[in-house]
Amino acid sequence: MTGRGCFMGSKYQAYPEYKDSGVEWLGQAPAHWKTIPVGRLFRRIKRAEYTDKELLSVYRDYGVIPTSSRDDNNNKPSEDLSPYQLVEPNDLVMNKMKAWQGSIAISEYEGIVSPAYFVYQPVPKLFDVAYPKYIHYLLRHPIYIAQYLRQSKGIRVNQWDLDPDEFQRIELLLPEKNEQINIFRFLDHETAKIDTLIEKQQQLIKLLKEKRQAVISHAVTKGLNPSAKMRDSGVEWLGKVPMHWGVKRLKYLCDIQTGSKDTVNAVDDGMYPFFVRSQTVEKINTMAFDCEAVLTAGDGAGVGKVYHYKWAI
Repeated sequence: MTGRGCFMGSKYQAYPEYKDSGVEWLGQAPAHWKTIPVGRLFRRIKRAEYTDKELLSVYRDYGVIPTSSRDDNNNKPSEDLSPYQLVEPNDLVMNKMKAWQGSIAISEYEGIVSPAYFVYQPVPKLFDVAYPKYIHYLLRHPIYIAQYLRQSKGIRVNQWDLDPDEFQRIELLLPEKNEQINIFRFLDHETAKIDTLIEKQQQLIKLLKEKRQAVISHAVTKGLNPSAKMRDSGVEWLGKVPMHWGVKRLKYLCDIQTGSKDTVNAVDDGMYPFFVRSQTVEKINTMAFDCEAVLTAGDGAGVGKVYHYKWAI
């Protein structure tokens, strides 16, 4: 936020005059911009008993969207939706445990979110001085996300909560409302172009991954010799295999064991990598196995996925 370009980049024209924003972590800002605490524009609100509304989730990459629009959300909603909170367009929605990762956004949808979320309703003054869609981009800026991290507390990183009182004291950097609208339109146009490029790259990556998997699958089930004579493996889902290949049960080839610890046993500054049901490799101070191994999840979304573990002590 300390850059001197209209959109914080060197190719954009600088404003004629700058001033100290009065907020240490924001640094300098255009002279006509002002700061207002979150708490003067939003108030925390809890509205329950709206069980007929659509389920919403807040994502780091997508903002607030219908939960049904994504197939990678493994968090099942409660059977009792009565405690879920109502969200209306222009409400600010935050996953209090993941705000420091960017899970905060202004909603364009009406629906309900988990009771573990924080929901803030805009006060009437907001619409006089701010444009909600500009606020959406501002609150997701890395310099703001860094503040959420500083104001979050907890025993372990992935269990940190952002204190609601501290959040409401965070200063929002606001140009004139018309300028906010222009900045939003610029960002919306530019990010749409970038998103299109990302989607094309993701489609290409998906095709390459499918090709990679097909090559691997053929090599490990059919071999490298296209002229090899084939026979029925005797296993329906394996089909035919090269004539000279054997087929044995996995239990005769390796020792199958289950882990003795779970996520709660992780230590932030542990000595060894700790593989559990987590989005990251955790750490621990005690060794369960000290050999090369193939790891797989026993239940949950990771079933069927394997990892060849070759870490050396």
